Amino acid sequence: TGQVLVQNLAFEKSVSVRYTTDYWLSFGEVAATFSRSVGHDLDQFQFVLQLAPSLPPGARVELCLVSTQGGRQYWDNNSGRNYHVECAMLPTSAGFIMSDGVIGGRQSSAGSGSVVPAGSSNNIYY
Repeated sequence: TGQVLVQNLAFEKSVSVRYTTDYWLSFGEVAATFSRSVGHDLDQFQFVLQLAPSLPPGARVELCLVSTQGGRQYWDNNSGRNYHVECAMLPTSAGFIMSDGVIGGRQSSAGSGSVVPAGSSNNIYY
């Protein structure tokens, strides 16, 4: 799970997160949902990435953000570097997590190796 703070340029807006696990040979996109207003000029949105359970430790997940407001698109790719996290294996029964916490996961009891959101989140601002 993750959170994004978006500058409030128009009342109606959409926010999406585009992500890849193969350096943009393919990508997925998820819509972020409105969470709350933060002051009069920022809105907070939340998103959840459903990542493949087969991602090995060390796999890199890159992402960028897009907001559509007032008929215009605004992209944020971290100044051309893309936001990213790397998968890591914990030495405990917690299973897989993303090493910098932007996107978290724990091993699911639903099936061997399944990765599900851990409920922790960080913010990405743009």
